Amino acid sequence: MTSSRLRRLTRNALKSEIYKELSDSESQSEGEESDYEIVAAPRPIKRSKNSKAGPPTKRARVPRGKNVNLDQLEAGLPENYLYQALAQPDIDTQDLALEWIESYTEDEEEAKNTSLTILINLLLRSCGSVYLFEAHDLVNLESAAETVGELTILFGNQKSHRYPFKALPAFKSNVLSFFEDLIKIAHEKGSLYKYNKDDQEEDDADTYLASPLMNQILTWISSLSTCTIRPLRFIATLILLSIQNQLCHIINSVVINLEKSQRQLTRANQKNKSKIQTISRAVQSYQNQKDTILEYFSEIGDITLGHRYRDIDPVIRQECIKYLGQAMMIFPDHFFQPTFLRFYGWLLSDPSSLVRIEVTKVLLRLYKNFTGSGKSSSNNLNIGFRQFTERYKEQLIKMNKLDSDVNVRFNTLSICCELLKIGFLNDSECYDIISIFFSVNGGDDFYSRTMSKTNYNKFKTEIAKFVTILNDLKLKERLEKYARILDSYLSPQFDEGDVLSLKSCLRLKELIDILQNCADHYKENLLPEVQDTFLLKKQISAVFESVYATPTFDNTWEVLIKYLTLDIQLVVFIPQDDQLNENNIDIDQLKNALDLSEAKDKDYLLYFVDGSIGSIISRKGPELSNILTKLVNYVPTLQSLVKSKERLSIFLSIWYKLVQSNEAASNIITSFNELGHLQQYNDITIKLLKEYQAFTFTANETNSEVLSEYELLFAKLFESYDQVVTTGLSIRTPEIKIQVQNTIEELVGELKVIFKTSRLDNASTDNELGTQKRVLQTITEVLVPFSKLQKLGDFIDLNEYLNTSSTSQDLSVFSSTVHTMRIFKVQVFLQSWTQNFLQASPRLIQSFRAVLDLFLITTSWNLEKIIALEDECLQANYDIAFLFQRLNELIPVLVGILEDSKHLIEFIIDQDLKSRYFLIKTINEIRTLVAAKLIDFITSIKVLYVKFKSKNAFKNFDDFFGNKNGIGFLYVVRLIPEELQNQLLDLFLYKEAQLGRVLEIELDRNDIENVNIEDLFLGEEEGSPESEEEALQRSVFDSDDESDIEGSENKQLVQQQRLRNQELKQKDAKQKKVWGLEKELCVYTLKMFALIDMSIIEEKIDTRVQLNSDKIGGVFARLVKQHSAQDGGPSGGTVPQVRVAPNAHTEDANHQRLQESPEPEEQIQDPETELATDLPPAELEPVQAGSP
Repeated sequence: MTSSRLRRLTRNALKSEIYKELSDSESQSEGEESDYEIVAAPRPIKRSKNSKAGPPTKRARVPRGKNVNLDQLEAGLPENYLYQALAQPDIDTQDLALEWIESYTEDEEEAKNTSLTILINLLLRSCGSVYLFEAHDLVNLESAAETVGELTILFGNQKSHRYPFKALPAFKSNVLSFFEDLIKIAHEKGSLYKYNKDDQEEDDADTYLASPLMNQILTWISSLSTCTIRPLRFIATLILLSIQNQLCHIINSVVINLEKSQRQLTRANQKNKSKIQTISRAVQSYQNQKDTILEYFSEIGDITLGHRYRDIDPVIRQECIKYLGQAMMIFPDHFFQPTFLRFYGWLLSDPSSLVRIEVTKVLLRLYKNFTGSGKSSSNNLNIGFRQFTERYKEQLIKMNKLDSDVNVRFNTLSICCELLKIGFLNDSECYDIISIFFSVNGGDDFYSRTMSKTNYNKFKTEIAKFVTILNDLKLKERLEKYARILDSYLSPQFDEGDVLSLKSCLRLKELIDILQNCADHYKENLLPEVQDTFLLKKQISAVFESVYATPTFDNTWEVLIKYLTLDIQLVVFIPQDDQLNENNIDIDQLKNALDLSEAKDKDYLLYFVDGSIGSIISRKGPELSNILTKLVNYVPTLQSLVKSKERLSIFLSIWYKLVQSNEAASNIITSFNELGHLQQYNDITIKLLKEYQAFTFTANETNSEVLSEYELLFAKLFESYDQVVTTGLSIRTPEIKIQVQNTIEELVGELKVIFKTSRLDNASTDNELGTQKRVLQTITEVLVPFSKLQKLGDFIDLNEYLNTSSTSQDLSVFSSTVHTMRIFKVQVFLQSWTQNFLQASPRLIQSFRAVLDLFLITTSWNLEKIIALEDECLQANYDIAFLFQRLNELIPVLVGILEDSKHLIEFIIDQDLKSRYFLIKTINEIRTLVAAKLIDFITSIKVLYVKFKSKNAFKNFDDFFGNKNGIGFLYVVRLIPEELQNQLLDLFLYKEAQLGRVLEIELDRNDIENVNIEDLFLGEEEGSPESEEEALQRSVFDSDDESDIEGSENKQLVQQQRLRNQELKQKDAKQKKVWGLEKELCVYTLKMFALIDMSIIEEKIDTRVQLNSDKIGGVFARLVKQHSAQDGGPSGGTVPQVRVAPNAHTEDANHQRLQESPEPEEQIQDPETELATDLPPAELEPVQAGSP
C-alpha cells in the first residue's frame, strides 16, 4: 500500500466520531456543512511496511511536586535546537532548514526519527506545552489522531503555560519562514517527491510520488490543527497554510518548466531518439511533480481550509481567508475556483468583524487584480468569479451601508468601485450606493459617532471615487453617441485649450443627472420619511466638495461658473467640411443634452460651485490667493442668479465660505481690497441684508436652510459688533454697519405697522370673536419680523430698538406685544371656531416662541452688561429697576396665560368639546413654551440676585427685589406663588403620563395631584387622524402587490410577511414616539431642576418629580439620578454656576445635554496592508463542541 493511501486513511481517521471537530463553529447552515460531513472511522487497514508499531506512548518526563513552577518544568525539557535558534531575531532560516533536511536524510538512512521529533515538538514548545512527543510516538502514522488526542488531554490539564508564538513577533515570523524555506529546499533536493516502485502493482489512480518527508509532516501537523487546544491549533494551521503558499510558488516554476519541456519535445527532431528520451523524462518528471503538489493542495485543503474556515476562533478563520487569498493570487489555476471562492461568500456573514474585514480585503484585491489587468468587462471575468459576484453582489452592496464595522463598509465600498468598472452594477444599484453620501452628510449616527475626522473624510473620498467612475462611464457613452459631431464640427464657444470645453460641459451635465437621480432614489426608496427635498438637495454641496477633490474634477471651479452662465441658445457649431449642414438634428440633440434651461439643473450646478469653493478653502493651498482674486469678478455674476429661496441659500453658503477665514490670505475681502473693489464687496453684503429683510417664510420654515445660512453669516459678520476695529481689515465695513442698523429699524417698523393697523388698543367688546380673530392674526403676522430680529439679537443688543416708541402716543414694540398677549383669549375660539384655531395653532406657537426668545435675549444682554461687574463705581452707573422694568409687564402676562390654560383644559373636559384631545394637546404645547420661557426669565434674574444681594452699588437694586408687589420679590426672592408651582407641576404630570401611557406602565401618584390625568387623553385613539409619517410607513410596508414579496406565491406566506412588516412598523413607530416624549419630559425636567436648585419651589415638588424615575427608566432615570447625586448644588445663598450669554436658546443646550457619549472610534484599515490584530488568547479551548 502506498504511503499516500496511508496518509489519506489517516486523514479520514481524524474525522472519526471520537475526535469530532470540537473546535469547529456550529453556526454554519446545514447545507454548507454537508460539504464537510463527518464520516465514521474506517475499518482497520494493513500497515505499510515502512510503518512500525512502537511501544506504548510515553511523554517527555517532567518534574513533579507541588512547588515546581513553570520555569523548572521548561528547564527539564529535552533540548530543541530549532526552538532555541528560531527565538533569535537574526537567525538565517534557510541555513537552519538546510541543516534540518540533512539531519532528516541521515535519520532516514539510519531508520531513526530524531529530526522529525524535534520538528513536531517545535510546535508544542511554541505554544508553551511541557508535554512533548518522543521519537517512538511519531512512528505509527495510523495512530496519529489517538496520539494527538492523548497529548491534548495532558496539555489541557497543564495549569499554566507560555505562548512564545504570540508573545514574540520575531519568533512567529521565524517559525513560518523556517517551514517555507524547508519546503523550498526539499523541492530543490527532491525530498518532496519520491516514486515508490513497490506500488507499481497498484492501480494508476493510487500511484503517487508523495515523499515520506511530506507524508510525515502533513500527517502530524494536520492532526495538531484539529485538536481542541486553541494555541496549538492556531500554530499548526498557520504552518500548513504557509506550506501551501510556498508550494504555490514552487508549482508555478514547475508548470513553467513543464510547458517549456513540452514545447521542446514538440520541436525535437524525431531522429534524435536520445534527446527525445531525455526531454520525455523531464516532461514526466515535471508532470509528476505537478501532480504531487496538487495532491498536497488537496490534503491541506480538505483538512485545513475545509474545517478551519469555520473554526470557533475568529483569528484562525481570518488567517485561513488571508492565506487562501494569497494562494489565489500566486496560483489562480487551482485556487481561483468556485470550490474555494465559496468560503468568501459564506464568511461575508461571519459574526466577527475581523473575519469580515479580511474577507472583503481579499475580495478587493482579487477584483483590483482583475480590473488592473486591462480586462475590464464582466464577460472576461473568470466564470467562477463571475458566478460568485452575481450571487453575492447584492449582499456586498448592503454591507457598505449596514455593516457594523467601519472597515468592512469601506472595503465593500471599494469593491463596488471595482464592480462598477467591469459593468456589474445597474443604475439603480449605483444610485443606491451613491445615496450613502446623503447618510454620511445627513448626520447618520453610525458615521458621526464611530468615525474620526480622518476616517470620515476617507470614506467620503471613496464614495466620490465611485461617483467619478460612474460619471466617466456615462460620459464615455455620451461621447460615443456624439462622436461624429465632435469630430466634424467646431464651436467658438468651446475650445479644448480654453477653460471651457465641450467635453467638460458634457461631464458636468452627466454628473447633474446622476446626482438628481440619486437624490430621487434616496428619497423614494431609502428614506421615505424625508419630505424636505430642499434640505436633501442642500447636501449636494457636501457631495461635490468630496467629488471636487478627485483628480477628475480638481481645479474645475471656473468651468462650473462659465457653464452656469453659458447661454446654450447662442452656441453655434461650424462644420469643418463644406458638405456638412449647420442645421443638423444631431446638433440639436447635443444642444439639448447641454441645456440647463430647467431651474433644478442650474440649482445643482450652483451647488457644485458651493462644494468646489468649500474644497478649495479647506485645503488652503498655495493657489488659494489666485483663485480668490479671480472669484472677485465672478461673485456678482453668481449673486445675479439668485431667483429663489434655494439659490439664496446656496449663495449665502458660498459667501460665508469666502469671508469666514480670520487669515487675510484666505478671506476674499483681502482680494476685493487689493483690487480696489471694496465697494463691490459692500454692495454684495448690503444686497444680502436687504434680501434678509424681504425674505418671507411660513411657520414650518422658521428653521429653514436660508435662515440657518444667514445665522452663520451673521455670526461672522457681527463678531464683536460693539467693538471698534482698529487693526486689520474687518468684513463689517462702516457701510455694512449702517445697513445693519437700517435693517433692524425697518424690521421694527414692520412690527409697529402691524400693531398699529390691528387697532387692538381700542378693541370693542361687542364682537369678541372678531376682536380675538384680529388678535390671533396680529400674533401670527409678527412671526416673520420677530424671527428675523431674534437671529440678529443673538449678536446685537436690540433693547434700544424694542423699548422705545416713535411718538408719545405710540407704544414700544415690547409694550405692544405684551398688550396683545394680555388680551388674547383662546376660550372664545373653542365653541365656534375650533377647527380654524387648530389649523392656526402651529403658526401661533411659532410666533410665541419667536417673541419670547427675542425678549429673553434682550434680557440676557442686560444681564451680560452687569453680571461680571465687581467694581462698585461701575455698578453705580446701572439702574436695575430700569433695565428690567419690562419684566414687570411680561412675567404677570405669562403667569396669566398659564392660569388661563388650566381653566381652558377644565372647560374642554367639562363641555366634552369636539377634537378635545387635540385642543388639550395644543394648549399644553402653549403651556410648555410659556412655562419654559418663564422659568428662564426667573432663573436668569435669580442669578443676579444671589450674586449681588449681600453687597452691590446698583441703583434701585433693593427696590426692585424688595417691592412686595414686584416680580423681583414675588418670583425671585422668595418661593414663587403656590398656584404657579402647581401649574408647573401639572405640566410635568401631563408629560410624565404621556410617556407612561406609551410605555404601558402604571405610574405612582401622591396627594398633591388633584387632577384626573386620564381625562386629558380621552379621544386620543378614536380621534387621532393618520399622520403623514404613518401614511408614509403604510405605503412602504403595506403594499397590496403580492409580487413585492420575492418568490412568494403562497397567500399564507404573503399574509405572514405583511404581519411581520406591520409589527416592524409598529415597533419602529413606538420607539420614535417614546424617544420624542422622553426628550420632552427630560428637557422640561431640567427646567424644573433649575428652580429646585435655586430654592424657588418647594421640596415636595422635587420629590414628586423623582417619584417614577425608576419605572420610566432610560435617559429620564439617569437625569434624575445625576441630579440626586449632586452634592452642594446651588441653592440659597450659593451662586449658581450659570453662564448668562446673549444667546438664550436654552432648549438647544438642554437637548445637547441629553445626547449620549460617543462610542469609541474605529480606524479604517488600509485594504492593501495587513490588519494588525492580537493573536488568539492563550487559554485552553473549552471541551464542549461549539462553545464560544
